[in-house]
Amino acid sequence: MGLGKYVGRRLLTVIPVLIGVLVIVFLLSRVAVPNPARVWAGPRADEKTVRAIGERYHLYDPLYIQFFYYLIDLARGDWGNSPTTGQPVLKMILAYFPATLELSIAAMLIALALGIPIGVIGAVKQGTATDNWARLFSLVGVATPPFLIALVVQLVFFYYLGAFPDSGGRISTFLDAPQNVTGFFILDSLISGNWPALWSSLQHILMPAFSLAFIYFGIGARLTRASMLEILSTDYVRTAYGKGLGEWTVIYKHALRNAMIPVISVMTVMFAYMLGGSIVVESIFSWPGVGRYAAASAMGIDLFAVMGTTLVFALCVVVVNLIADILYTFVDPRIRLE
Repeated sequence: MGLGKYVGRRLLTVIPVLIGVLVIVFLLSRVAVPNPARVWAGPRADEKTVRAIGERYHLYDPLYIQFFYYLIDLARGDWGNSPTTGQPVLKMILAYFPATLELSIAAMLIALALGIPIGVIGAVKQGTATDNWARLFSLVGVATPPFLIALVVQLVFFYYLGAFPDSGGRISTFLDAPQNVTGFFILDSLISGNWPALWSSLQHILMPAFSLAFIYFGIGARLTRASMLEILSTDYVRTAYGKGLGEWTVIYKHALRNAMIPVISVMTVMFAYMLGGSIVVESIFSWPGVGRYAAASAMGIDLFAVMGTTLVFALCVVVVNLIADILYTFVDPRIRLE
């Protein structure tokens, strides 16, 4: 099957998944808030204002009618307006999402840069003190919650060492944001040649990215070690050693490539979790991302924003899984798209 046909077929499966997510979130939102019009209008609003809000969003119609109108508006790009800010929800999500995506990409790069080498070293040095330390370090990463790491990172690197600027935002308050090209401050700074903005963006992203990556690097390290141990015991690896190939040639050219299949499978899903699970880290570091926006929307009972961010997170999971399936064919040519 060609790549384009495979991608098209997989995209067709996205529709029922997203509809199922929207149905669940829609029903939960109506159960949690029986009268959204009153909540949005405020406790001091008169009945006329409450009635107008309810009619505007079809809140007095049966649930299936409300859901139908919501899907129609969603297809037209109208994701509703936030009653707290008055801004379109889709516009707010598009403004906040690049920050979350940039943070997640940086965190995933850190997790892979730490996890894969530690996992490989642990497998090659199986049973030695090096392996024991590698396993201990990865276990600490898996067991430590991100909020604790975030607080410790702030305390050590900002408060005691002063190695990084005060947490808050994506760039120093004394600098203008780089010209918006991609929405990624680091990339936009490189494109525009704004070196002060680039340095400040790197300084501001390192602490939250490391905090978000810590738990996932532990998962990557343990998975890489387990997969490498299995591959290192296969016949073709022993044959490569028998031909006189160097140890690191066998490990990185022959063994690691095949060991990366389960690592890619899990870490791509972990990346989707990063996008949806960065709420705590974004809140602690005042990072203006969609996770922080979702948390504030939930606290303010902004149903349209909650449903919109949930839809975005569901889309991220679907797209990331599709990318993982495509990456398999590049890592291992024996895998074919079916």
